[in-house]
Amino acid sequence: MTFTILAVCTGNICRSPQVENLLRDRAASRRSVDGHEDELRVLSAGTYAMVGDPMDPTAAKMLNEGGSDGADHRAQQLTARLVEDAQLVLCLSREHRKAVVTLVPSANRYAFTLLEFARVVRGLRETVVPLPAPLDFAEWTALASAHRGYFPGVPAEDDVVDPYRRDESVYRGSFDQIRSAVDSILSLT
Repeated sequence: MTFTILAVCTGNICRSPQVENLLRDRAASRRSVDGHEDELRVLSAGTYAMVGDPMDPTAAKMLNEGGSDGADHRAQQLTARLVEDAQLVLCLSREHRKAVVTLVPSANRYAFTLLEFARVVRGLRETVVPLPAPLDFAEWTALASAHRGYFPGVPAEDDVVDPYRRDESVYRGSFDQIRSAVDSILSLT
């Protein structure tokens, strides 16, 4: 069975391709070690995509330093079809989540900000859910959807900093937020 995750940011040249590549690469290396059979498909798109553009060079540099490679990335525009085909949408800000849910209202069940999803599933694992065995992404998505209100955060802290055209230190801070959330999410499955 294929589980599709869609990462969404604004231009689809910095944050969402970093999420896409980190999730894909790290999940693939994990599967090769533990023999996990479910196929994970990870895509990204932008609400105002710079269609056809490669990754921003500084964002790509951070990704390369993090052990992934986004050299083949080309930005694409967010569409209703991409949202409908996904089982989990990870948005880089609340604004992006709003755009996703406006486009496809039923996505409200499976659209989260990246940081919100990481917080909710971490909270579930640590406090609520007895886990007899590792859960897959579909199970974590359903649990997170049903329990998102149990683990509220400060709304502004659910947004990953947008580094576009800013100092390299901002790119690094943004990438560190993304890498930490992706690592937290992958440790759950």
